Amino acid sequence: MVSLSENYYRQRNFFTLLKDPCNPKSAWKDDEIPPNSFAWLRKYTPVAMVGSSIRLYHLGGDGQ
Repeated sequence: MVSLSENYYRQRNFFTLLKDPCNPKSAWKDDEIPPNSFAWLRKYTPVAMVGSSIRLYHLGGDGQ
């Protein structure tokens, strides 16, 4: 399962994007943020929206 904020999906706000999600001190610097970081998710359809801003994806072993 992958969950992603709509803000990150639409590249609206990266101020809390972390290099390592388990390390709160691993924030990217402004000039280091990769362009289109989550573009790879565009080929998938979310299985649910949690609230109004969290996309939930189920990616199986074959990427589906």
